[in-house]
Amino acid sequence: MPIRWPYPSPQCRVRPARPRQKALMPRSFTTTVLRPAIAAPQVGFSSQENLPPPNVQNARVIPASPSYFSGRPDFTDNLLNLQALLRKYQTLPTVTPGRAPRVAWRTVSQYRLLVGEPVRASKYHQVVEILKRLNQIHPAIMPTELHQAMQIYKRDVNPYAVVKQPSIVDEDGRACGIGRRKSSSAKVYLVPGEGEVLVNGKSITNIFGRIHDRESALWALKATNRVDKYNVWALVSGGGTTGQAEALTLGTAKALMVHEPDLKPALRRAGCVTRDPRRVERKKPGKLKARKMPAWVKRAGRGIAVFVPYLSDAHFPGPKLDIRLCATNEQHLKVSSEPLPASPRTDDKAANSKLLGRRIYRVHRGLSLTPGGLDACSSHLTSSSRKASRKRVEIE
Repeated sequence: MPIRWPYPSPQCRVRPARPRQKALMPRSFTTTVLRPAIAAPQVGFSSQENLPPPNVQNARVIPASPSYFSGRPDFTDNLLNLQALLRKYQTLPTVTPGRAPRVAWRTVSQYRLLVGEPVRASKYHQVVEILKRLNQIHPAIMPTELHQAMQIYKRDVNPYAVVKQPSIVDEDGRACGIGRRKSSSAKVYLVPGEGEVLVNGKSITNIFGRIHDRESALWALKATNRVDKYNVWALVSGGGTTGQAEALTLGTAKALMVHEPDLKPALRRAGCVTRDPRRVERKKPGKLKARKMPAWVKRAGRGIAVFVPYLSDAHFPGPKLDIRLCATNEQHLKVSSEPLPASPRTDDKAANSKLLGRRIYRVHRGLSLTPGGLDACSSHLTSSSRKASRKRVEIE
């Protein structure tokens, strides 16, 4: 009798393997085969007859200059053109600036009229510097392209015709020299003498109280050891003592070179020949001076003094008035009608005349919103500058 296996046969659990499916490949919708039925007809670009007629409505205006959309297109084109010429011919041999051809370039105002654009002086200075560098190229090998490009910047004058008239010693033995510094000007007459100095008809000690200014005025004579050989008679005007003293230095040096031209190298080494162009820089808005900024304050003062025009007691309904100080930050303040304690100068007539028609009130912080308006002048009590600022005060 056959023995039966209590467990199912392993053959009954074996499942047939499924057939392997091919991986789906992405379908390509492009082909390299040219289909004549779908392709567009070829356009013959060799002949103009096959081209479609131009559509004027779809035409686009192309600027003639790439700098068209800038604020100064003509100036920008001129500057870029000169820079390109400098890069192209910068390797050519040059001459020293003293031997270069003398050229009178256009001024800023003349160039503005030429291009019709508001060109700044600092921007036009860049053009002039490039022109001076190009003008140093040797005249024998100057390219025609470069010569034509520089021609539009030249003035229609003969620079060699302008000759400076040499100063001479007059029949009385006087030599005249004019010097300037800042806003001061000096006219100096130099004659052989014993070293006497008169400025505006007075002694130099009466005009210049500082020793430094006296030495600056006669520095040209001291540097050349000519203090006791010439008399100086000068007229000065404008500016302050420092500017007038340095203007005398330049005027004395020019007059001394008329008497002795051989002293020019010594005077140049002493710094008496060159005109000093430095001036005081102007004050800027929002600053204390040209560049000095006001001190930064982290916390404002606790109180504010408000100067209100005088009003009779009938205008004040109570001991305390609610006002609003319409500042930039919409700060609300409260004013007490109690006056501030009198200062030691209150009894002075001059002090009383300044405060005539006004009352002083101490301001306290509060939150009030009241109608009506009145102009007042407020200043911070604890501020170091104590500068008053004009503000609007509204009273209930």
